Amino acid sequence: MQFSLVPGETAVGCCPEGYSCTNFSGNTCIQIASDPVTVSVGTCEGTSTADLTTITLEPIPRSTNTANGATILVPPTLFAPMFQLNYRSTDLASGIFTVSFPSLKQ
Repeated sequence: MQFSLVPGETAVGCCPEGYSCTNFSGNTCIQIASDPVTVSVGTCEGTSTADLTTITLEPIPRSTNTANGATILVPPTLFAPMFQLNYRSTDLASGIFTVSFPSLKQ
């Protein structure tokens, strides 16, 4: 958990699709791509996104095994912020809706 709870709160953390939870530098989401991966990138200008484009990240050659000449490829590692929702039971209106997190990992 990245942000502490006050008494009576429950927290749920969510990662983008394709990412897993990790505790690297606080709760963060991680994806180690086994194949080339295409991601959207851009810059922030105030409250807007600018220069939005996509890039493809390929495995990175790290070293060559001198015994057989094979190149060792390291897959790209991507990090994303985890969304943490803190709530109290009184925040949820009774009987109006149900909160469910089917892909929640403990």
